[in-house]
Amino acid sequence: MASLRRLHWIAGQSCQVKVVVHNNTTRLLKRFTISLHRSIIIFPKASSTNSDLNLGTRQPEVAAKQVAECVLEAGQSRSRGHASAKGWWLGVSPRRNSEFEHSLLIPVSALFRKNFLD
Repeated sequence: MASLRRLHWIAGQSCQVKVVVHNNTTRLLKRFTISLHRSIIIFPKASSTNSDLNLGTRQPEVAAKQVAECVLEAGQSRSRGHASAKGWWLGVSPRRNSEFEHSLLIPVSALFRKNFLD
């Protein structure tokens, strides 16, 4: 499960994502992919005539696009003689739960409408 702290984010910001993983398998979870999608719903413009005011027959347009993605690879656990592990995320062990936060950088290009509809 992944959730965002806020509903609105601005292009160029770092979007904080809270992740909760329940690994009910017998294998170590080594890779985790987070992607952020933006969708726009465009409602049809109603004309001034009474027959066109019924929007039930006209469907809105929906456009969706992935704007950011991040792949977390499990690092190696610490070895003898080293103070810390390589990589900050060590995966999720079998039959374990994990909760962490990660951030995705929302690209500035996500701000422009022409890039969104491409």
